[in-house]
Amino acid sequence: MVVSIHQDQDLQCYPMCCYGVKVGGGGVLARQTQSYLAVIGPPGEKDKKKFDVARKLGKDHLHIIRKKYQQEWNSDDWDIRQRAVELYLIDKLALRVGIKGCCSLRVEQIKLLKEGRKFFVKFDFLGKGSIQYQNEVQVEKRVYENIKEFMEGKEKKHLLFHRVIPSELNSYLESHMLGLTASVFRTYNASITLQNKLEELTAAEDSIPSKVLAFKYAVRATAVLLNHRRAVPLAFDSQMANLQDKVKAKMTAIKNAKKDLKSVRNEYKQSRNEKMKQLVERKKKTVERLEDQLAKLKMKAKHKEDFKDVNIATTIGYYLDPLIIVAWCKKWDVPVKKVYNKSQRNKFRWAIDMAEKDYEF
Repeated sequence: MVVSIHQDQDLQCYPMCCYGVKVGGGGVLARQTQSYLAVIGPPGEKDKKKFDVARKLGKDHLHIIRKKYQQEWNSDDWDIRQRAVELYLIDKLALRVGIKGCCSLRVEQIKLLKEGRKFFVKFDFLGKGSIQYQNEVQVEKRVYENIKEFMEGKEKKHLLFHRVIPSELNSYLESHMLGLTASVFRTYNASITLQNKLEELTAAEDSIPSKVLAFKYAVRATAVLLNHRRAVPLAFDSQMANLQDKVKAKMTAIKNAKKDLKSVRNEYKQSRNEKMKQLVERKKKTVERLEDQLAKLKMKAKHKEDFKDVNIATTIGYYLDPLIIVAWCKKWDVPVKKVYNKSQRNKFRWAIDMAEKDYEF
């Protein structure tokens, strides 16, 4: 049997028979002799289920899980205490779990700091894609004390959570809620962070471009939380230097325009000539136009600096509930095409069709 698969369709496999899979429509045919049947589900169904699980975690289960792992910080069982502290870090910091995640943290990648009655943990390790994760975060006293105990007697290369296995951790989470894994915490924390940031940064009186900028900064905050970083583009320095040159040139133009305006105003005061009055108005508009252009250049430079090493495409495409984004667009009359590109609009068509403006994650 041959099944044609398209990017916007979800593929599920069921035990059945031998089958072949035709990719896209370009004629590539891969045959496998396995007892599975490929069945195509509705477009977007997999994404929808993923965000439904994350939403359910926040609304129905998270408060129970948090209460339990806080109680387990004091357990006499070493395994339970390690699992409880790791869950706290996964929940609070949206850390990954497996390889290059929380379970693989080594003693040398952790530093404990104390300032009076405040307790901090400093992280420094290579995460997924060899992206550096550096963060210093305030933690509960009992978490600090447990981590200190977990580090005792170990060498630098030893695992911090040596008694926690990712598969066992996910099995434990599954016992709390169907479909719950540690990765769901990342999806939940990403989506709730976006929703809170959008509420904080969006102003009703702002223009559409200003609202879109607010959206980008809300996504940026989420990307930073998830450590979605990228290498700084090779052309960044030259592009920034070019922008700064334009800023300086524009400031010089404003200075000269203001000087001209002052001179024309003085002439008008002496002559009270109607033509000179009109010239004053034109000079004023020139200054205003140049100042507006300067503000835009400075904003462009700030935006380029703030986003130089942040990979927001991954964040938008995989971790943020699209219902939040579409609802925000509908609430503030922002065209969806301003925040989603064409492929993203196709991917999240189900959310565009069903989201209401008052939706909350």
